[in-house]
Amino acid sequence: MSTLLQIPPEKPTSPRRFRRPAILGVTALVCGILSVLGAVIHSLWGPFSPAPSLSEQILGNVSGVTQAVLSSLTGATRAEPPLRDATNLDTAIKQAIVLLSVVGMLTAIVAYIRRENRRLVGSALVMSGMAFATQYLLFPLVGIGVVALLILVAAVL
Repeated sequence: MSTLLQIPPEKPTSPRRFRRPAILGVTALVCGILSVLGAVIHSLWGPFSPAPSLSEQILGNVSGVTQAVLSSLTGATRAEPPLRDATNLDTAIKQAIVLLSVVGMLTAIVAYIRRENRRLVGSALVMSGMAFATQYLLFPLVGIGVVALLILVAAVL
């Protein structure tokens, strides 16, 4: 009689799915946010490396030309100019921004392949893509647009 009164356990109507933590998606979003933040800071408060003055640039070019002329007239071999210091803070910041945005885009693609949250992956792609576009595409396109506008204005006038 006890077997008749026992109620069988209910079967779940929908199978429980194991949800992976969205580690790659979050990493991609953090990389994208940091790259956009770096691009905004660099464009607002940059350049950080001091640019040489106009007189220093002209003096360097003139002295190089005079040394080349004197060495060719006297027949002496010209000494190689010393190498400049290649460390430039602005170039390093730009390369770091591009590196972060590329890492963010690649990580977002891998997160999409792993079927992580689409909104998270999409946000990471947008952030990283914006930073990459501002560093490499936006400024040259604006320059080309200004030149095209000047040509059109000149053609009309």
